[in-house]
Amino acid sequence: KALIDEDPLTRKHALFMMSMTSDPHLTDIFIYSLRDPEKAVRNQAVQALVSIGSPVIPKVVNLLNDSDWKVRYRAAEVLGRLKSREVVNPLIRSLSDVKDHVRYMAAKSLCLIREPLAIDPIRKCLNDENEYVRRMAERAIITIEKEKTRRGPIRLNE
Repeated sequence: KALIDEDPLTRKHALFMMSMTSDPHLTDIFIYSLRDPEKAVRNQAVQALVSIGSPVIPKVVNLLNDSDWKVRYRAAEVLGRLKSREVVNPLIRSLSDVKDHVRYMAAKSLCLIREPLAIDPIRKCLNDENEYVRRMAERAIITIEKEKTRRGPIRLNE
């Protein structure tokens, strides 16, 4: 039902029910659903992937190179919501995506992860042609800087 039902609400609810299991074996179904024509179904697929957690990371990182910008956008969203530092470099590369929506979500996701190494790459987005990308880049930099200050200096002996 999640993949083939004509009713988008049925597809969305089927994804929701499957996501309750957090079963990594369902990853491919959720990834397939990121291509659904209905935005609400794609959103449910994101939530389902996030509920599985880190096992989805390798497959979702690969989606950052998909030909469909909506899939790249949702992949960046999933990675940010997982808050894993292992996805920082792929998200940094997405800051220069041809589609502004993807650049925006990459900056937002890096803001959620709060990795200080992302600050300089995000700074380049302060001159983006899209106002929303520029605003998100500014917010990300401020958020990451605050987190860096809160953590204090890195001590190598810890």
